Amino acid sequence: MQVFDGQENPIATIVSARFAQVQKFLTLSAHVYDPAVIVMSSDTHDDLSAEDRAVLLDAAKTGARASRTLAADAEVAGVALLKQAGMQVLTGIDRARFTAAMASANPEFEKLFGRERIEQIRGSA
Repeated sequence: MQVFDGQENPIATIVSARFAQVQKFLTLSAHVYDPAVIVMSSDTHDDLSAEDRAVLLDAAKTGARASRTLAADAEVAGVALLKQAGMQVLTGIDRARFTAAMASANPEFEKLFGRERIEQIRGSA
């Protein structure tokens, strides 16, 4: 028999996989952001007129706002469903303790990604 102490997934996955049937606790840690991206080859982008590039950029920004709103609303609804299913939800985590616990990994992350990139990510949190 397998026993798991925890799992990490988006709220939508936790709801759809029915983890509430086997999981009693949920911690909303906000430790990750899962973006949706629009990808286009540079050749295709460069072939667009300046006007079409501007329209595409505006549409992408509109889509990003809509996506973030939909995702936030879905998360709120999903957490409510999980609570109704009996899951205990913890929201007040001690982020400073998580940061302190990860401090020893920072030099390796900086080697891999560069200090500027790490600071940029931290600044957007």
